[in-house]
Amino acid sequence: MNNGILSVTAISSTEIQVIANAGSDANSGLNSSPYQFDETTTNSGGTDSAWQSSTTYSDTGLSPNTQYCYRVKVRDFVLNESTYSAQVCATTPAVVTDSDGDGLTDAQEATLGTNPNNADSDGDGLNDGAEVNTHNTNPLASDSDSDGLSDNAEVSTHLTNPNSSDSDSDGLSDGAEVNTHQTNPLASDSDSDGLSDSVEINTENTDPLDSDSDNDGLNDGAEVNTY
Repeated sequence: MNNGILSVTAISSTEIQVIANAGSDANSGLNSSPYQFDETTTNSGGTDSAWQSSTTYSDTGLSPNTQYCYRVKVRDFVLNESTYSAQVCATTPAVVTDSDGDGLTDAQEATLGTNPNNADSDGDGLNDGAEVNTHNTNPLASDSDSDGLSDNAEVSTHLTNPNSSDSDSDGLSDGAEVNTHQTNPLASDSDSDGLSDSVEINTENTDPLDSDSDNDGLNDGAEVNTY
């Protein structure tokens, strides 16, 4: 007879699956059966199997974050038993707790300083997990780039960059464009007249939403840059 552990796998924080190599009866060529699995540690929950015909044994009711070790022996149809195989070990994973279901574990939230019982610690409409894992925004600041638009407004409504106060690099903050001037925070020249929104507002006093502010038939950019 030959025997041995093929694999030991932690299925969950409370279950380990052990798979043995199929034994064989050297005299008859018949499969050795049954199998008996022995859990060799004294750690809580570890249990030996009874003799069984299956090469797979699932040990359940184990403790999280704990090592368990297994060996196996086989017996043939005339009840000759092998010695135990070498043992193989596996460790159950720790229990991962996400109390508020925001995509960050409580341990991660403790490190970040966010509230593990509040999915949206800064109240900006984005849950903490989305801020950290997707948008790279600050889960403790409702307006990560301090431009006057909340992170959620930038991500969900205006499609601006919540980590850049001036998404179109025109010299006007996204918040000023949306809340004050009604210009496009994603276009540096909202009216496509050849003058940036910032130049129109801060230098030329032209209308950043009207390419021909004085209605004379020449667009503002042509008047300033050409004539």
